[in-house]
Amino acid sequence: MQMAEVYYNEGTNFNRIAYPYNLAGLTYDDREYLYDQRIGLFDAIDTTNNQRVNIFYEPPVYEQVILDQLEMPYWEIDPVYIQLPNAVPDRVHQLADEIKGEETNPYRIAQRMERYFKQSGFLYQTTEVEPPEPGEDYVDQFLFESRVGYCDNFSTSMVVMLRSVGIPARWVKGFNTGTENSEGYYEVRQNNAHSW
Repeated sequence: MQMAEVYYNEGTNFNRIAYPYNLAGLTYDDREYLYDQRIGLFDAIDTTNNQRVNIFYEPPVYEQVILDQLEMPYWEIDPVYIQLPNAVPDRVHQLADEIKGEETNPYRIAQRMERYFKQSGFLYQTTEVEPPEPGEDYVDQFLFESRVGYCDNFSTSMVVMLRSVGIPARWVKGFNTGTENSEGYYEVRQNNAHSW
Protein backbone atom coordinates (compact mmCIF):
# COMPACT_ATOMS: atom_id res chain seq x y z
CA MET A 1 0.00 0.00 0.00
CA GLN A 2 1.33 3.44 -0.96
CA MET A 3 0.32 6.81 0.44
CA ALA A 4 0.30 10.26 -1.17
CA GLU A 5 -0.51 13.55 0.51
CA VAL A 6 -2.56 16.22 -1.27
CA TYR A 7 -2.66 19.77 0.10
CA TYR A 8 -5.00 22.48 -1.04
CA ASN A 9 -3.73 26.05 -0.82
CA GLU A 10 -5.67 28.50 1.28
CA GLY A 11 -8.50 29.99 -0.73
CA THR A 12 -8.72 27.02 -3.08
CA ASN A 13 -12.31 26.26 -3.91
CA PHE A 14 -12.07 22.87 -5.55
CA ASN A 15 -14.14 19.95 -4.29
CA ARG A 16 -12.48 17.20 -6.30
CA ILE A 17 -9.40 15.10 -5.62
CA ALA A 18 -7.03 13.83 -8.28
CA TYR A 19 -6.24 10.29 -7.25
CA PRO A 20 -4.18 7.41 -8.66
CA TYR A 21 -5.32 4.12 -10.12
CA ASN A 22 -6.31 1.46 -7.55
CA LEU A 23 -7.42 3.93 -4.89
CA ALA A 24 -8.03 2.05 -1.62
CA GLY A 25 -9.09 4.87 0.70
CA LEU A 26 -8.27 8.27 2.07
CA THR A 27 -8.14 10.26 5.27
CA TYR A 28 -9.60 13.75 5.37
CA ASP A 29 -10.55 16.00 8.26
CA ASP A 30 -9.23 13.33 10.68
CA ARG A 31 -11.70 10.77 9.30
CA GLU A 32 -10.93 7.65 7.31
CA TYR A 33 -12.88 6.77 4.17
CA LEU A 34 -12.84 3.59 2.15
CA TYR A 35 -13.15 4.15 -1.56
CA ASP A 36 -16.46 3.16 -3.08
CA GLN A 37 -17.15 4.26 -6.65
CA ARG A 38 -20.88 4.38 -5.97
CA ILE A 39 -20.58 7.05 -3.24
CA GLY A 40 -20.17 10.72 -4.11
CA LEU A 41 -17.73 11.12 -1.25
CA PHE A 42 -15.49 13.64 -2.92
CA ASP A 43 -18.35 16.07 -3.53
CA ALA A 44 -18.50 16.72 0.20
CA ILE A 45 -14.85 17.68 0.65
CA ASP A 46 -14.28 21.32 1.54
CA THR A 47 -10.92 22.51 0.24
CA THR A 48 -11.37 26.16 1.20
CA ASN A 49 -9.61 25.89 4.56
CA ASN A 50 -6.22 24.47 3.60
CA GLN A 51 -7.00 20.80 4.20
CA ARG A 52 -4.62 17.89 3.82
CA VAL A 53 -5.86 14.65 2.26
CA ASN A 54 -3.93 11.39 2.57
CA ILE A 55 -4.59 9.04 -0.33
CA PHE A 56 -3.91 5.30 -0.04
CA TYR A 57 -3.53 3.21 -3.17
CA GLU A 58 -2.09 0.00 -4.54
CA PRO A 59 0.29 0.61 -7.47
CA PRO A 60 -0.48 -1.72 -10.37
CA VAL A 61 2.04 -4.48 -10.96
CA TYR A 62 2.54 -5.95 -14.42
CA GLU A 63 4.88 -8.92 -14.38
CA GLN A 64 6.89 -9.43 -17.55
CA VAL A 65 6.44 -13.20 -17.38
CA ILE A 66 2.64 -12.85 -17.47
CA LEU A 67 2.70 -10.21 -20.22
CA ASP A 68 4.89 -12.45 -22.37
CA GLN A 69 2.39 -15.35 -22.08
CA LEU A 70 -0.68 -13.43 -23.26
CA GLU A 71 -2.29 -14.52 -26.50
CA MET A 72 -5.25 -13.02 -28.34
CA PRO A 73 -8.03 -13.24 -27.47
CA TYR A 74 -6.82 -13.33 -23.90
CA TRP A 75 -10.08 -12.60 -22.07
CA GLU A 76 -13.73 -11.95 -22.71
CA ILE A 77 -13.56 -8.46 -24.19
CA ASP A 78 -16.30 -5.96 -23.41
CA PRO A 79 -17.18 -4.60 -26.88
CA VAL A 80 -17.06 -1.04 -25.60
CA TYR A 81 -13.25 -1.27 -25.32
CA ILE A 82 -12.76 -2.19 -28.98
CA GLN A 83 -15.52 0.03 -30.36
CA LEU A 84 -14.56 2.42 -33.16
CA PRO A 85 -16.51 4.88 -35.29
CA ASN A 86 -17.50 3.54 -38.72
CA ALA A 87 -15.83 6.56 -40.29
CA VAL A 88 -12.26 5.54 -39.36
CA PRO A 89 -10.49 5.49 -42.75
CA ASP A 90 -9.43 2.11 -44.13
CA ARG A 91 -5.78 3.09 -44.28
CA VAL A 92 -5.73 3.52 -40.48
CA HIS A 93 -6.93 -0.09 -40.09
CA GLN A 94 -4.45 -1.26 -42.73
CA LEU A 95 -1.55 0.46 -40.97
CA ALA A 96 -2.52 -1.15 -37.65
CA ASP A 97 -2.70 -4.59 -39.31
CA GLU A 98 0.65 -4.04 -41.00
CA ILE A 99 2.34 -3.09 -37.70
CA LYS A 100 0.73 -6.07 -35.93
CA GLY A 101 1.89 -8.50 -38.59
CA GLU A 102 1.67 -12.13 -37.47
CA GLU A 103 2.20 -11.28 -33.80
CA THR A 104 -0.48 -12.67 -31.46
CA ASN A 105 0.80 -11.38 -28.11
CA PRO A 106 -1.10 -8.14 -27.32
CA TYR A 107 1.75 -6.76 -25.20
CA ARG A 108 4.25 -7.16 -28.04
CA ILE A 109 1.75 -5.72 -30.52
CA ALA A 110 1.45 -2.62 -28.33
CA GLN A 111 5.26 -2.42 -28.18
CA ARG A 112 5.43 -2.61 -32.00
CA MET A 113 2.98 0.28 -32.30
CA GLU A 114 4.94 2.32 -29.78
CA ARG A 115 8.16 1.67 -31.75
CA TYR A 116 6.40 2.69 -34.96
CA PHE A 117 5.87 6.19 -33.58
CA LYS A 118 9.46 6.39 -32.34
CA GLN A 119 11.08 5.12 -35.54
CA SER A 120 8.92 6.55 -38.30
CA GLY A 121 9.68 10.25 -38.21
CA PHE A 122 6.86 11.45 -35.93
CA LEU A 123 7.62 14.66 -34.05
CA TYR A 124 6.33 15.47 -30.58
CA GLN A 125 5.66 19.16 -30.05
CA THR A 126 3.04 21.15 -28.20
CA THR A 127 2.99 24.29 -30.35
CA GLU A 128 2.20 24.89 -34.01
CA VAL A 129 0.37 21.56 -34.32
CA GLU A 130 -1.69 21.50 -37.50
CA PRO A 131 -5.35 20.70 -36.76
CA PRO A 132 -7.35 18.56 -39.16
CA GLU A 133 -9.44 20.30 -41.79
CA PRO A 134 -13.23 20.20 -41.36
CA GLY A 135 -14.42 16.68 -42.18
CA GLU A 136 -10.88 15.26 -41.97
CA ASP A 137 -10.34 12.35 -39.56
CA TYR A 138 -8.20 13.36 -36.55
CA VAL A 139 -6.17 10.13 -36.41
CA ASP A 140 -5.79 9.77 -40.18
CA GLN A 141 -4.56 13.36 -40.49
CA PHE A 142 -1.93 12.79 -37.77
CA LEU A 143 -0.75 9.38 -39.02
CA PHE A 144 -0.54 10.17 -42.72
CA GLU A 145 -0.37 13.95 -43.16
CA SER A 146 1.08 16.06 -40.36
CA ARG A 147 3.02 13.44 -38.32
CA VAL A 148 3.50 16.24 -35.77
CA GLY A 149 1.56 16.45 -32.53
CA TYR A 150 1.41 16.21 -28.76
CA CYS A 151 0.11 13.66 -26.27
CA ASP A 152 -3.50 13.76 -27.53
CA ASN A 153 -2.44 12.98 -31.10
CA PHE A 154 -0.15 10.09 -30.15
CA SER A 155 -2.43 8.54 -27.50
CA THR A 156 -5.61 8.81 -29.58
CA SER A 157 -3.89 7.25 -32.58
CA MET A 158 -2.48 4.43 -30.48
CA VAL A 159 -5.89 3.64 -28.96
CA VAL A 160 -7.56 3.60 -32.38
CA MET A 161 -4.90 1.33 -33.84
CA LEU A 162 -4.96 -1.06 -30.86
CA ARG A 163 -8.75 -1.31 -31.01
CA SER A 164 -8.52 -1.79 -34.75
CA VAL A 165 -6.63 -5.07 -34.23
CA GLY A 166 -8.90 -6.25 -31.39
CA ILE A 167 -6.89 -5.12 -28.38
CA PRO A 168 -9.04 -3.36 -25.76
CA ALA A 169 -7.69 0.11 -25.09
CA ARG A 170 -8.83 3.25 -23.33
CA TRP A 171 -7.82 6.88 -23.67
CA VAL A 172 -7.08 8.62 -20.38
CA LYS A 173 -6.52 12.30 -19.63
CA GLY A 174 -4.93 13.29 -16.34
CA PHE A 175 -1.91 14.92 -14.78
CA ASN A 176 1.70 13.90 -14.36
CA THR A 177 3.46 14.27 -11.00
CA GLY A 178 4.12 18.01 -11.27
CA THR A 179 7.18 19.82 -9.95
CA GLU A 180 8.61 19.65 -6.46
CA ASN A 181 8.80 23.10 -4.86
CA SER A 182 11.25 24.43 -2.25
CA GLU A 183 9.02 23.21 0.61
CA GLY A 184 9.10 19.62 -0.64
CA TYR A 185 5.54 19.59 -2.02
CA TYR A 186 4.61 18.86 -5.62
CA GLU A 187 2.77 21.57 -7.51
CA VAL A 188 0.47 20.17 -10.19
CA ARG A 189 -0.62 22.82 -12.67
CA GLN A 190 -2.54 22.89 -15.93
CA ASN A 191 0.63 22.46 -17.95
CA ASN A 192 1.07 19.10 -16.17
CA ALA A 193 -2.00 17.76 -17.99
CA HIS A 194 -1.25 14.73 -20.12
CA SER A 195 -3.04 11.95 -21.98
CA TRP A 196 -2.14 8.31 -22.24
